[in-house]
Amino acid sequence: MQSGKEVVLSSKSISGIESARLPLRWLVLAAGKSAYFSLFSYAENLKTELETRFNKSAEVETSAAATDSVASFRKLHRSIPSFDTIQLFYEGTASYFKSILPAVLIARFYGKSTALFYYPNQMVDRIPRLHLKTMSLCDKVFVGSRYQQRELAKYKASSEVLLPTIDIKAWPVRKISSVLPHLLLSDENLSEAGALCAIKAYSLVKQKYPRTTITIISNNSELWSERAEQFGQTLDFENFVNAESTDEIAPAYSTVDIFVNCSLIESTPTELVAALVSGMPVISFETYGAREIIHSGENGLLIEHNDYNQLADRIIDLTEQPELVTRISVEAAKIRQNLSPDKLVQRFL
Repeated sequence: MQSGKEVVLSSKSISGIESARLPLRWLVLAAGKSAYFSLFSYAENLKTELETRFNKSAEVETSAAATDSVASFRKLHRSIPSFDTIQLFYEGTASYFKSILPAVLIARFYGKSTALFYYPNQMVDRIPRLHLKTMSLCDKVFVGSRYQQRELAKYKASSEVLLPTIDIKAWPVRKISSVLPHLLLSDENLSEAGALCAIKAYSLVKQKYPRTTITIISNNSELWSERAEQFGQTLDFENFVNAESTDEIAPAYSTVDIFVNCSLIESTPTELVAALVSGMPVISFETYGAREIIHSGENGLLIEHNDYNQLADRIIDLTEQPELVTRISVEAAKIRQNLSPDKLVQRFL
């Protein structure tokens, strides 16, 4: 190594080299905000694990990836050259053109190792070609399911499978041995059919167990109330949680009994991962992402798409079979082992 000349390490060539030459200056960028992902907590965990693993001081900084102004673009242009490795998180909640693309191009220009965590909810065949082109410029691309990985490969985009990153410390685990039932549902990735399926099932279960309750993570309470009224149910303010607030969502995960996933996205929904991490019994549509992490009857229950009768039956099964609840709760929480900070660091080095 020549004095005064920076040596840039590609993430593809990091394994097997001396720890003295490992990159210890990391920049973590996120496009948009997620109530399930704390950029600050992630950076703190990454820094701790790097320093523990290599016994050297590591520098980890965070920033928004948005470049919707000349000033923010210049800020990225100034900061990226100062780091060895760039990590970019994209969940589809911000403009890809204004956030991820400029950051990747700048990192590429300076020869920086770049990892893209790609978790938008659109179908693979609807991913814009610009996104696919960007992936080819990254050293690593992470997606949420093996199905996505296989489909992206058809477009010559290589990737690795990694569950959506959440701060497991923010989602304490519980061992649930019986249910009321009190249902939890997130509408972030729901189609109209999925939403109606959940409400119909809720209505059926409530006929047998009048004390059944439901909490919905949503910012559209009026629409949900209208759906519920179609089936003779009333939803009020107490049934809703702000979809953008971790402070409101986290307590809901610590008090409800069953998480219901009626999403049809090909990836693994972050809210589903959070439910498993919390040790909550999960009932989910049998989508590509869900069936890769849920073994029905062991760490969760899978049902056919939009089958509200089957969904209601599974909720009743959990209500009437505490031994099933206990087994699923314990097995579900084991997913935390795959999301521990040390396991994540291993994937990047």
